[in-house]
Amino acid sequence: YNCIKLFIILYEILYFQYILSKNITNDISDVIQGIHYLPLDKNSFFKVICFIDLLEINYPDFKCISFVYNDQLIWNALSKNDMLTLYQYLVQKLLPTQVAKEIQGDAVAAAQRHGRFISPPEGIRNKEDLQKLVKVYLMCEDDTETKQYYLIVYRTLSATVCFIVDVNTNLQIETFRSLDAFIGPQLSTIASTISEQCTIQALQNAQITSDTKFVYFNRLNLAFKSSVNRPINKLIPSTTLKPEVLSIIAGMHSDKKSLGNYGEIIVKIPDEYWITGKTSNEREFYVIIQEKNATLKEISDEVKRICEAQMKGVFFYPI
Repeated sequence: YNCIKLFIILYEILYFQYILSKNITNDISDVIQGIHYLPLDKNSFFKVICFIDLLEINYPDFKCISFVYNDQLIWNALSKNDMLTLYQYLVQKLLPTQVAKEIQGDAVAAAQRHGRFISPPEGIRNKEDLQKLVKVYLMCEDDTETKQYYLIVYRTLSATVCFIVDVNTNLQIETFRSLDAFIGPQLSTIASTISEQCTIQALQNAQITSDTKFVYFNRLNLAFKSSVNRPINKLIPSTTLKPEVLSIIAGMHSDKKSLGNYGEIIVKIPDEYWITGKTSNEREFYVIIQEKNATLKEISDEVKRICEAQMKGVFFYPI
């Protein structure tokens, strides 16, 4: 009886708290689950690193584990599996809720301009809020095993920083108030700098037009890059790629033996689509071309051209 009751409890937790919170749609990011990284220039990235180092020096109990801008990761200090879990929690659950509040312009809008703690969702304003801190099991880069930590998330403008604190640490509300005053102004300045760079990158990308769709995935750090437009609303299924195309890419991605460590597969389906999958040193590159009368050689040459143009210095075959 006790085993059945425990099973029911675990089932309810899995179904109502986890499965129902997942917005799974007909989208390439659901087929290949990776992390969108934001490339920064050296000066901007250096500012992020200096900010993290200075924070950990002044507050040694707090360890920064990730720095995210919008839905793109800039820096992290977790094992890749834990980072993917945290990243999905941020971009699929916590941040969309927070952004919705910011758009509505509720009572905390003024505080959000200068930064605030968003985990717990109500913020950290008094001693009682410290009892609401989320506990997680994570493995940091320096850890040899999984440990339990408090997870603390701070956000200002479009920049989000995650911290962890050992659960055995005696937390004081004065520390969080001091941390808020320390992080807010500096993170706001960094977020403004990153925003300017993102605007420049967006203008440059807008000038590059191509009907060819590609997907890049790195199994080593879970980096994901795609020219396939992501749906603005995850509740609306994406129609950018047809289900048949997604199914073929999913098959190539899941069957590592078919491509091997270094290989290439070209598939043509009756609907005028050519799907090419390439792999090299744990890196995968998929190209979708819609060209009814193309030859195999023409498709192969076009894939090489796209790979050179989009992935130069990132994806390559051994000499």
